[in-house]
Amino acid sequence: MALSEVNDARPMVQRGFRAWMKSGGVFSMDPERPWRSYLKRSLIFTHHKKTSRLMYRHLGRDAALIRVKGRQWAESVVGKSCGRSLENIKAGDILSNVYDQVICGTEPRFDHIRACIPRADDEIEWVSYQRLLMPVTIKGGEPALICLSVTTPDVSIPTPVQNA
Repeated sequence: MALSEVNDARPMVQRGFRAWMKSGGVFSMDPERPWRSYLKRSLIFTHHKKTSRLMYRHLGRDAALIRVKGRQWAESVVGKSCGRSLENIKAGDILSNVYDQVICGTEPRFDHIRACIPRADDEIEWVSYQRLLMPVTIKGGEPALICLSVTTPDVSIPTPVQNA
């Protein structure tokens, strides 16, 4: 993926992509590394060692998904499977099945998305966002995925209309 693909992205997404390029895809909590400032807005996924399903490793306090689903939800899912896997594609996973492809690859992926997300109060909210998925290597050489999402009203994807 070239920087030109994120030229029209929100500034936070552009900066996240540049940090990924600068790091060579190696993630570190070291304050001198370029990732530190993006942690509060990012989700980090790794594969669960027993099930091979993706699990939530880190949910930044300012991540777009947490603003929709709530802090209590975020605290309850760290270390748990997020239900995303290539074998288990269902309505909520269709947009997410690329997570497995990116974590196993070497290239990031940038998308403009409008998704229906259940909130903490079980109501549904349509959310438009830009998503940058970046494959990284974390401590011990373990593959991981950083998802940096920024909500945006300017995604030109129409909200689907349900038939009566």
